[in-house]
This record gives sequence, structure tokens and C-alpha cells, in this order.
Amino acid sequence: MSYYIFKRHKRKGYLLLLFMILIALSTGLGIGASIRLIVNKSNKPISNTTTSQIVSQNINMPSENLMLVKEDGKYFFINSTGKFVFNEKFDYAFPFIEGFALVIKGDKYFFIDKTGKNAFNEEFDQATPFTEGFAVVVKNNKYFFIDKTGKNAFNEEFIFADSFYEGLARIKKNGKIIFIDKTGKNAFNEEFDGAGSFVNGIARVKRGNQCFLIDKTGNKIKDISCPQLPNKK
Repeated sequence: MSYYIFKRHKRKGYLLLLFMILIALSTGLGIGASIRLIVNKSNKPISNTTTSQIVSQNINMPSENLMLVKEDGKYFFINSTGKFVFNEKFDYAFPFIEGFALVIKGDKYFFIDKTGKNAFNEEFDQATPFTEGFAVVVKNNKYFFIDKTGKNAFNEEFIFADSFYEGLARIKKNGKIIFIDKTGKNAFNEEFDGAGSFVNGIARVKRGNQCFLIDKTGNKIKDISCPQLPNKK
């Protein structure tokens, strides 16, 4: 679950990426959606002549007045004058998004506020940045959503969960993929064997051997061909 991974995590990151891709193929979630949970692990330097990188520019995402920088394999934040803030460096970090930055130290993920403190006094096994007011976190192989107070937003845990996109999020429950709204309820009382996130009001879903597009009310728009999985040798 990261945009850029500290060098010592590289092998572990590749294994995690492979694991998530296998989950994607087996559940029909879509490789792209699972990769988004780990998010692009490659990190090309801005310049071959410097060890410092402005990570915020690399991912085209503002860091809400604090700029994320990588130097000598560590990530830290600077302010608009270039001054080092928080007096702390991380093995990996996301920019500030919706008031919080997701950072990694060792094998633990946690969120910091703009004072640099652990915002919720909580550490997670995995996590995604906040999106539309919620973040997906993982503890003991259970996925759940936290709100901006750090609480389990829906008082429920899932086998799988993805971030909110266009007001809806995918979760896996009882072996099926469903879409929930921001109250945590099943958005349109439909279950699928696989599904992608909504993009421009449309999502690709799979039920049995049939694949089709749905709108945000759950209505079928049209049938589509299912992606072919590579043959096993």
C-alpha cells in the first residue's frame, strides 16, 4: 500500500504485490484495483546528480503545504521555506491528504497529523491514505474503514476492502463483493463474484461467468466480455 517503497522493503514489496495480484485474479477484483492498494513501488530519481527527491512532484499530488522529500533512502517533510519539520524521518511516507499523512516505520503503518504526531495513537499492518473521508486499514488480516477520528467507521471488519471512489467502496463479505455507501450499508442490494471500482459512474462487475457494466444504482448497462486469465502450465 504505497507509492514509493524504501529500498530495504523492496523484496517484501514485490512479494506483497504478487500476493495482491493473485488475490485479484482469484476474486475477479481486477489487478489494477489491488495494485492501487499497494500503489506503484518504483521510484526513479529526479536527477542522477542528487540523492534528494521531491516525492510530491513525482506523484503529481500536493502535500497540503508540507512537501514530502526522499533523501538517502528516508522520507521526511519540509515546509514552504524548505525547513525540515517534525524532526523525524520515515522508511516510507505518503503526502498529506485530507489532513493526514500515511507513514511507515519498520513494518507498521500509521497516520500523522500536521504536528507530526501519531494522529490516532494506533498502528496498522497495512493502510491506504484517506479518500473521501475514510481510510482502509488492516489489522490481523481484517480490513476495515476508519474515519478522521481513527475509529472503525462502520463497526465492521471485512475479508477485503478498497477505498471509496465516487461515494462507493467495494468490500468482500461472505465470499461476495458488494458496494457500500458512506453509511456502511449495501448500496443497491446486489452481490458479485468480482467487481472494479466506479469510474465516471460506471463499474465492471462479474457474476458467475457473466461480466457486465453497472451504474451507481446497480442497474445493468450492458454485457461485456470477461477478461481471460493466463493458462496454467
